[in-house]
Amino acid sequence: MPFIGNNLSPYVLFSISGLIAASDQTVKWLVQQTMAYGESIAVTPFFNWVHLWNTGAAFSLFANGGGWQRYFFIGIAVVVSIFLIKLILENRHKGEAIAYSLILGGAMGNLIDRVFRGYVVDSFDFYW
Repeated sequence: MPFIGNNLSPYVLFSISGLIAASDQTVKWLVQQTMAYGESIAVTPFFNWVHLWNTGAAFSLFANGGGWQRYFFIGIAVVVSIFLIKLILENRHKGEAIAYSLILGGAMGNLIDRVFRGYVVDSFDFYW
């Protein structure tokens, strides 16, 4: 049953998260297969397609931490993912639940990167 009143089934929401994580990993795999590390391709006046590795957090915060940050950010991703799963299971309004599902999918994609690669593959460079 996909809908429960004004809410979506957790199965639908977790499927959305899984599709986002799988799409994220597919894009990162394609970037690593087709672009040299450090390569940047201008797509629009505000967006570049890039191939970079980020061992830190957003905007490469703590990227030069010497390695401790990998395990720290894995821990944060696990805690945040558990919290998002809890929020999704609380049967929230569907717009809110979809937003949590999308965030969970992105967090899971980055968690997979950190566990198996030791860094997050960055491929989107939006700028002003």
